[in-house]
Amino acid sequence: QSITNEDDAQPTLLDVTATDNCDENVVVTLETTFEDATCPYLGVTIYTWTATDNCGNSVSASQSITNEDDAQPTLLNVPADMTVECDAIPLPADVEGFDFCSEIVSVILSEVESDEDCGYTITRTWTVTDACGQTASDSQVITVIDTTAPVVVSATPDQTVECSDDIPAIEVVFEDNCTDELTVVVTTENVQLGCNYQIVKTCVATDDCGNESACDFTITAEDQIAPIAICDEHTILGI
Repeated sequence: QSITNEDDAQPTLLDVTATDNCDENVVVTLETTFEDATCPYLGVTIYTWTATDNCGNSVSASQSITNEDDAQPTLLNVPADMTVECDAIPLPADVEGFDFCSEIVSVILSEVESDEDCGYTITRTWTVTDACGQTASDSQVITVIDTTAPVVVSATPDQTVECSDDIPAIEVVFEDNCTDELTVVVTTENVQLGCNYQIVKTCVATDDCGNESACDFTITAEDQIAPIAICDEHTILGI
């Protein structure tokens, strides 16, 4: 008898008995051999039963079971595709492999990055290989975006100075979650306020994806010092 066994379906071993015309207690022995075992648990298993009577007469019968693995292994816990900010990219998931017939040899992760108009994608591909060389792959695509504007970390406060003083320099520090080198543009507007005036400086920081934020500084120049009268001590009279 020959049986082809696929995947995890295990056949039931035959219960073999024998009868004899003279011996009521025939001894039945079982011998198991393996052929063409190209990988663990697969190949041909041959069960040979031999019945022997008390006079040494014997007869044999065999059953061949061919174990085949036609099913690919399976990957477990592969995460779904997602969209995240560039500072919130998750670590790779703990993906495992499973197979009905043979052991899992390896689960290998590869990553490929592809640039987009603003941002990029990360494709994570896991490949599982079983002991018989069968493989299967599954992927997760992470779309990385930047919708967050730069933020002001520190800035010079508004100031009031005498109009005769030097105009102080300003300093502002921007920070962005994705762009290392921001584009900063500074514009200046002078506003006359009677005897005083103001200098309004606006700093606009823009990241690589066009997100921007602004910070204004106002320097007020005032004239709070009264004039000083200078009189000549000598008076000249004409006669």
